[in-house]
Amino acid sequence: MPKRKPQVRIYVSEDVDKLLKIIAAVKEISVNALMNEAIEDYLNKPDVQQIIDKHRLDDLD
Repeated sequence: MPKRKPQVRIYVSEDVDKLLKIIAAVKEISVNALMNEAIEDYLNKPDVQQIIDKHRLDDLD
């Protein structure tokens, strides 16, 4: 059985919602996939990586 993926809920303005849906459609991916891509990009930023390393957050179980 596949591992359950936790759900994250966010609230955005109507303009951002429309923009995300259009970008996802142009890229031919789901909004979910687009958000996962954005989150991965954020987590890979050097300043965020410093926080992860400093607090050993990559070792979370």
